[in-house]
Amino acid sequence: MTNLKKPVFTSPKGKAIHPWVTNADIQFDSEGKYHTKLECKQNECAKIIKAINDEIETKVKAQQELDPNKKITYANKPYVITTEGNCIFNFKTKFKPVLLDNKMNALADEVNVFGDSVLRITFELFGYNMPVGIGCSLRMKTVQVIELVTGTPGGALGDLKVEPDVTPKVQEQPPEIC
Repeated sequence: MTNLKKPVFTSPKGKAIHPWVTNADIQFDSEGKYHTKLECKQNECAKIIKAINDEIETKVKAQQELDPNKKITYANKPYVITTEGNCIFNFKTKFKPVLLDNKMNALADEVNVFGDSVLRITFELFGYNMPVGIGCSLRMKTVQVIELVTGTPGGALGDLKVEPDVTPKVQEQPPEIC
């Protein structure tokens, strides 16, 4: 068996959508997973889209050689093309990606990467043939934060501001009727 090293791809710069790259998302997976969507200009993504489609086609050919009569089903692709001419990639991994700033220095652990940050991501393609179908996932390796949008987890404060202390009002209870 040969141990071929998978090629590592680099995304173009793109806008992060719901990034979970600083901390693991444990909502649907107790072990946690790191993931983000990255919106890039479609004209900068041709090489990556071709590589994804070629990986899926390789898995399809392997399935046809194994069982030519089996109906081929496809899983969702790890990208979508928007009507505005952008490509949104879906990256994920079980392992914390290496986080770098725009000068290739390690990002501090306490920095939270929020949506609309501009990122560039290195990743590997992982083709699969599973019950959901034949597909490909993009396994995130390194995230370079070109423009950081940060904050604190929780809701937006909007127009909230510090107000003077107020004495709580005690509401009188009506008499009980027996």
